[in-house]
Amino acid sequence: MYTALAGKVSITVRRTRTVRQRNAPSRVAQYDAIVNGAENECLNGMEHSYTAGGATAYIDALRLRGTALAEFCAQVFSKVDLLHAPVLGIATPTIAETELGWSERTAAVLARITRLTRPGSYLGLPTVCANAGYSRDGMPIGLQLVARPFDEATALRAGHAFQRATDWHLRQPGL
Repeated sequence: MYTALAGKVSITVRRTRTVRQRNAPSRVAQYDAIVNGAENECLNGMEHSYTAGGATAYIDALRLRGTALAEFCAQVFSKVDLLHAPVLGIATPTIAETELGWSERTAAVLARITRLTRPGSYLGLPTVCANAGYSRDGMPIGLQLVARPFDEATALRAGHAFQRATDWHLRQPGL
């Protein structure tokens, strides 16, 4: 669990996987296997020619997206108007840690960095990310605000309200 205190606003968020497990348990394993498999194939396709297995996994993920979206919305957005979660489940990496070119580590680093944003991206949910503070090391901590399908206005209003209530977006990390 992560907590970000920002002036008048206190936000507590749980890891995205926990939310998925609690609210859509029938799809978690299937979602993880298909999306991670498709993602790994797509990342491998950047270096190698795109394989038939990669295309098949991607098509399978697309086929499940509508059902997964409907189930997620029924379970989550029937209870809340907006979902908030951390952008990263790891400490914010430095520039040096992310300038990998293309190496064997690239896919693993990309997977770690995008792990908490992939569910919203896969489901096509409108999301606004904002700076929600800084770690002890002075690195920014990101917050994502996820709205219902086609409700970009709610995500944008919430992001704007968060920035009006805090000054995190005005601060710069030390170099």
